[in-house]
Amino acid sequence: EIYNEQLRDLLDPETVPTAIALQRRSLNELKSPNALKPPPGSPGKRRPNTPPPPTVMADEPSGKNDKRKKLFVHQHPTKGVFVPNLTEAACGSLSECLSFLNLGLRQRATAQTNMNSQSSRSHSVFTMRLRKRLSADQQHHRTSSVHLIDLAGSERTKRSGAVGQRMREGQSI
Repeated sequence: EIYNEQLRDLLDPETVPTAIALQRRSLNELKSPNALKPPPGSPGKRRPNTPPPPTVMADEPSGKNDKRKKLFVHQHPTKGVFVPNLTEAACGSLSECLSFLNLGLRQRATAQTNMNSQSSRSHSVFTMRLRKRLSADQQHHRTSSVHLIDLAGSERTKRSGAVGQRMREGQSI
């Protein structure tokens, strides 16, 4: 999320106070041959209509002494535009992916204005990296990225009735 010119990780429980507690795994697990297998407790082992517990992968464990670095947008000649140290989550199903999308949506900065009861005050990007196994030995795979982008709408201050903090948010948009 980009809110008032600042980047914020909507899935990081250290920076988003209302985020659910997320079980952390190291990125090394992503690189293992079992990374493409569904996580334990995936469909078939879970009771119907029971949402899966989200699992988050981070570069380093998060604890009380963990001081997150300020997030910045970087550009790399082969990776393209990216933000290091954002939370990445491995999902074994569509429902797990949607649970993370919904969690991020709940954490977004919104406010009521005269024009909208839930006016988003920030821009957000939700990226899905899809990894398709091309061979049974898991040595060959194809990776694709899908970016869902929601830009905050700019409202005329006079019509929205925004004052104080709401007006400053609108100016940042």
